[in-house]
Amino acid sequence: SPDFAATWPEALPLLRLGFGRDELGRTLPSDGATDPVTPLRRRHKLRDGRTFEIRESPLPGGGMLHLRTDVTDGQAQLDAQRAGSAAAKATLAVLDEALEALPAGVEIWGSDDRLIRCNQRVRELHPGTADMLRPGVSFADVARQSAALGQVPAAVGRESEWLAERLSSRGKLGRPFVMESGGRWLQIQEQRTPSGCIVATRQAVSELVGARHQLAPAKAQVA
Repeated sequence: SPDFAATWPEALPLLRLGFGRDELGRTLPSDGATDPVTPLRRRHKLRDGRTFEIRESPLPGGGMLHLRTDVTDGQAQLDAQRAGSAAAKATLAVLDEALEALPAGVEIWGSDDRLIRCNQRVRELHPGTADMLRPGVSFADVARQSAALGQVPAAVGRESEWLAERLSSRGKLGRPFVMESGGRWLQIQEQRTPSGCIVATRQAVSELVGARHQLAPAKAQVA
């Protein structure tokens, strides 16, 4: 066809009846790179950077019908998408490494208050709900389960009220607060981002709280 001739002018002297398609394939310039799609459909990249999709269909009476379509622009977009996906995966891997390197528990919750990511330290601080801490779980479900398991002394006997209070203050305090959970005291800070997500940190401070409790009677006597 005229389009074929315009695409591969160097093949014009060879295009005659009886010329084998295998010999034609060896003659046309290529960097040898192909991206198979199906046995009768593949992509072929030329040395000049153009990419063609080649479709081959057997004819009822014998022979083969070849359709060649220039898909250079589409292939470039696909390559860019693949590169972007690879870069995104690499970035997430670095983020995970950074989270795991921190001594404090770190959580990232979406604007819908569902977990996006947390490090292993968070699971260690909350063994009762560690299995729940997977992407997509809601904070309300995790807090409710903690209260139901008796992990939060302040919630015992008033689980529903405590949960409502906890959710109402979620990400609004603007300062760290201390809470007893799972037999240890934790210092928690929740910061809401401009996009509505919540980044929270948790640190065990049981020794510090215990020391303050021990000092309290002495301070009272001095007063």
